[in-house]
Amino acid sequence: MTAHDAVNKAILCYLAGQSPEKFWTFKQGNGAVSVIDYPDGATGRCVIQAMNITTHQGSILDKTAAGAL
Repeated sequence: MTAHDAVNKAILCYLAGQSPEKFWTFKQGNGAVSVIDYPDGATGRCVIQAMNITTHQGSILDKTAAGAL
């Protein structure tokens, strides 16, 4: 998924079944990749496969910002 980090964190929080108070426990760095899979189709339960992958960025972005939010 790609969106603003706050949008991604809200989606991940919801999909993980967490209450809104847990919003800040989800980290999404600038340009991070998160993978959500639906193995049983769009109407089935989702599986969060990965969150906040930033390794593809190398040294392009400031490392202090990646995953800090």
